[in-house]
Amino acid sequence: MTIPGAQARMIIAFFGLGSSLFAWLMIEHNRAVGQVTSAAPVTQSATHRGLDLSRIVVWKEAAGGYPTPRGFHPVLLSGGWKQFVAQVIQPEIDWLRSRGVQRPRVILHNPYGLERDASGKTGEYRYSQRRLCQANPATRHLASGLGDALRPLTKAGVEVIVYFGALQNDPTEVLPKIDGRADDFIRECEYQIKEALDAGCSIAFDASSNLSEDSPQWRWIAMVGSLTRAYIEPRPHASRGQMFGFPVITQDAFWDRSNPEKYPDSRWGARNDALSGEIIRFVQFPDPPAHGKDVGWNDTPDNIAARLIAPAIRIQADGHTPALTTKHIRLADK
Repeated sequence: MTIPGAQARMIIAFFGLGSSLFAWLMIEHNRAVGQVTSAAPVTQSATHRGLDLSRIVVWKEAAGGYPTPRGFHPVLLSGGWKQFVAQVIQPEIDWLRSRGVQRPRVILHNPYGLERDASGKTGEYRYSQRRLCQANPATRHLASGLGDALRPLTKAGVEVIVYFGALQNDPTEVLPKIDGRADDFIRECEYQIKEALDAGCSIAFDASSNLSEDSPQWRWIAMVGSLTRAYIEPRPHASRGQMFGFPVITQDAFWDRSNPEKYPDSRWGARNDALSGEIIRFVQFPDPPAHGKDVGWNDTPDNIAARLIAPAIRIQADGHTPALTTKHIRLADK
């Protein structure tokens, strides 16, 4: 895959890239195998209790609220990337394929861990997490190996969307403002996602919906979008028309609350009918039960499955794509 000549010249001029650096970047990325540019049509649809399994995305956390260094999933921290894929991701893919899904899709969130403050509270997720993962002796082994673990999935036709942090307020943000550092900005941005790109993954950028068209951060996202499928988060601002055709990932609850046609204080957001890209809505928590006390994720697998399926069906009825944890649905699928 190559970037059109006019766009390539624009990027080179904007960033001040030397032709050798840009050529190296393109050569490295074009070596990626099985790159995903769009969701291929599924020839055989599968349903489960009214949910079309061919139109869901499996959500997996590489790191989150776990009491481990940088919040890494315990299997990932102890066993590394290949074991994590084999034990945590592959069972969901195998189950979907067993139900007739030809092209499973997975979101891998927080691939290089999370930062925590002195009290242990997780802060906002920034883009430059791979450097921080590498710098921590307890997690250094996870700063590489992601690409080798994910490449077999993409080669087998799975779309893997690797979800990275926000470019705004990131350490890389200062580089384009310093004379002679534009090349360093590109190199650092590329380093963070290089493993995922080279493995043929799609890329998602957190908190990217209010970047101006002429900002270095947006130019980088547009550049990545020329190499693979790039997702933004959450609903684009109404003034950011350059984003309206990009696929969007957003929390399901926020998608509703940010609707400018429903809430006057959300007039900053683009209208639903202005957006032409795919809308992926993440079901963060299962719907509360119709009767009885809500015990959250401590409910039975069958009950959790039903409570996850309900919002997913609602999202599909809107013509959008639900992203959700599927383990409970898989376990309840007799």
